[in-house]
Amino acid sequence: MASSKSQVEAVYTPIYDEMRGRNMKNIYMSAGKPTFTVDKAISADTCGKDARRCLSLYAFPKVTLTPGGTRLVTALNSSFGADPDVVLFSPSPPEDDAGNAEREGVWGKLHWTLMQIQGFNEWKGPAKADALEEREEFGRTVKSYFPHKSRIKIRMCGVIAVRTGLVVVGIPDANINEARDRCRARMNESPSLYPLKEPFLNDIVHSTILRVCGGDGTGPKTEQILKIAEDFKDVYLGDAFVDELSVGEASWRMMDDELLKTPPMWSWRLGGEEEEGEEGRGEDDLDGESSFLNCVSLSDSDALSTSVTSSDDGDSFQRFSLEDVGWKRPTSSVGGK
Repeated sequence: MASSKSQVEAVYTPIYDEMRGRNMKNIYMSAGKPTFTVDKAISADTCGKDARRCLSLYAFPKVTLTPGGTRLVTALNSSFGADPDVVLFSPSPPEDDAGNAEREGVWGKLHWTLMQIQGFNEWKGPAKADALEEREEFGRTVKSYFPHKSRIKIRMCGVIAVRTGLVVVGIPDANINEARDRCRARMNESPSLYPLKEPFLNDIVHSTILRVCGGDGTGPKTEQILKIAEDFKDVYLGDAFVDELSVGEASWRMMDDELLKTPPMWSWRLGGEEEEGEEGRGEDDLDGESSFLNCVSLSDSDALSTSVTSSDDGDSFQRFSLEDVGWKRPTSSVGGK
C-alpha cells in the first residue's frame, strides 16, 4: 500500500480536475441557470426522523484546520449556520432537538464514506432473519478484505461544488483506491451476507460540508455557495486523520442519534487492536467520541495565541476548541435565506 506523495497526487489530482468541471456543467444544465438538486427529505422538521440508510464503510476523521480552513468554516457558518434550507457538516454538530424553539439550521456530522457497499436506493436494511452474530461476521469479513492497516492522513486540498452542495476533497498519504479495488475484488469473489452493489465507483476522497435541503436550488443562495467553492477550490484547508473504520448502516447526516438506531456492524482501529460490534457500541461510546473528534487549527502568523504542541508526524500546530475556530452553531441568525 505504500506510495510516495507524488505518486498518490498523480492518481487523485486529475480525478478532481475532471470532477470539478463535470459537476459545474451539470449545475448549469438548467438553461444556463445554476441549479442545485434539493434533498427535501431532510429539514429542520424531519431531523432525527430520516430513515434512509445505505450500507457502507465509513469513518469520522479528526480534523486540523489551517487558517484557510478556518476562513472556510467561518464563511459557511456566517452564511448558512442558521439557514433551514442548508445542511452544514461539522465534527461536533449541535444535537437534534425538535422541541427546542431556539434551535437554528440543520446539521450533520462530518464523515468520510470510503465505499457504499449498497446504496440508499438498494439497501433495505438487514432482514429479520439476519442474526446479530451474522451481521458482525459480515463486518469482520469486510475488515479482512480492506488491506490498509495504518492510520490514514488526508491533506484537504480544496472544495468542489457538486449537484447537491459542497464537498471537501483530499489527497491521502496512501493510494486508497488500491485498497478499495482489493476489497471490491474479494467481495465479488466470495459470497457474503450482503453482496456488493455499489451505486457508483467511488474513486475520490471527500467529505460533504454542505447539502442543499430546501428552496428550489436556484437564486442568490446558489450563487453564494458557488462563490465559496470558487474561493476555496485550491486552498490547503488542513489535514484529516482516520484511525478508526466502521462497517454498517449509514445515514445522510450521520448524527449520533441516528447511528444509535443503526449502530455499526463492526468497528476497528487502524494501527491498533481495539474492535467492537453492534452489541458493544452504545450511547456512552458515541458520546465519548466528542473528544476524539476535536478540531485543531494549524499554527500560523495569523492564528490565535495559545500553547503549541506537536503531532506524531512532527507537524507543529495550535490546539483550539470548536468555538475558537468557529465550527459550531452560531448564536444568532446571520445570512438567513
